[in-house]
Amino acid sequence: MFQLLSREADLANVVVQYVKLQRVYHESALKLLEKVIPDLETSIDESSSKPVYGYPLEDHLRITGRKIAFPIELCVCALLELGMEEEGLFRVAGGSSKLRRIKMSFDACCLTLPTALEYRDPHVIAGALKSYLRDLPEPLMTHGLYDEWMAAARVQTSNDARLQALWQVVHKLPQANYDNLRYLVKFLAALSRNQEVNKMTPQNIAIVIAPNLIWSREDEGNMGMNMNSANMYSFIVDNLVTFSDWFFPGELDFYQTLCRESGMVNGLMAASFSSLSGQLSSEAGGGSSPVDKGLRHARSSSGEGALIATGGDMKRTQSNSSLSDHSSPPQGSPKPATRRKNKPAPVPPANSATARDPPSLFTPPDKNVEKPERPADKPDKPPRPAGAPPITSFHPPATK
Repeated sequence: MFQLLSREADLANVVVQYVKLQRVYHESALKLLEKVIPDLETSIDESSSKPVYGYPLEDHLRITGRKIAFPIELCVCALLELGMEEEGLFRVAGGSSKLRRIKMSFDACCLTLPTALEYRDPHVIAGALKSYLRDLPEPLMTHGLYDEWMAAARVQTSNDARLQALWQVVHKLPQANYDNLRYLVKFLAALSRNQEVNKMTPQNIAIVIAPNLIWSREDEGNMGMNMNSANMYSFIVDNLVTFSDWFFPGELDFYQTLCRESGMVNGLMAASFSSLSGQLSSEAGGGSSPVDKGLRHARSSSGEGALIATGGDMKRTQSNSSLSDHSSPPQGSPKPATRRKNKPAPVPPANSATARDPPSLFTPPDKNVEKPERPADKPDKPPRPAGAPPITSFHPPATK
């Protein structure tokens, strides 16, 4: 005990030396981390593998090196293949599960144009495009120009003066916003040219698209919207779509970075349809086949299955396991095996008619057949047993 107490000062110095070594270690680790952390942050910021929904437009374009946002271009190109003649496009909602899946595919950077066409539901793709525009931190038509947009829409002197005011605001947009708005408005104008089939006039398109392109800071987080403001939003977008060639002159190639799926007809391979169309035309003796008519306008739904073609003939429909909500066997639910009872073979009738002769409902009587003789007298009743009480007449009791 005394020996330990005599070395107390030496032990205390050892502990202090240990603490100093720890300080040196942590100081060196801190210097190393101060050098590594900025490099990590730069690598993360410059990485293209980032979610697109809810991410600023300028950052997305800077990281990917694109001019048009990837979700906008992919959805527009897919709708050009699938939904230009789809009735109620952007108005009819798609399946919520498929919409959630396609948004997660965008965020995971795993979605391509052929994969999007496999959904075969233009309403889901249109819903993904609207959701991307609405989830932007700042609307495509910007918060900074909101008051100028509203002031230009309220010009009452003449229609030309109103269009001139809107033209001035359009050209005040940042270059990234201007390019993407031009791309989107050109597509919406092309969609409205098929309004006789898809029922989407510029006014109808503006009603469903405008709330995703422009909103005020007060509208963020609010479920409702002022009706006057909503009418002004749709009025602005209606003018942009109607006079798209005046606001954004020149032709535009929608396939900026994507390849056109020339072998797709309404999202399906055209080879199978052409072979089936030719077969039906030959069977019908010429003329347009039902398949040719159906290819002009195909109304799809969220639960539509994939078409399976074998040898040029369309056999059946089967739900796509990667895109459907539930995994189910292609032939339906399996049925339990039933045991067959071993029944004896039916015995042919004894008459001369063969088994192939149908049964006769009425057989005329044969006059030559002798009828059995009817007995002349009825048989006597059996004798009454001895000791039985005699039967007397029964009188019911009189009622009071």
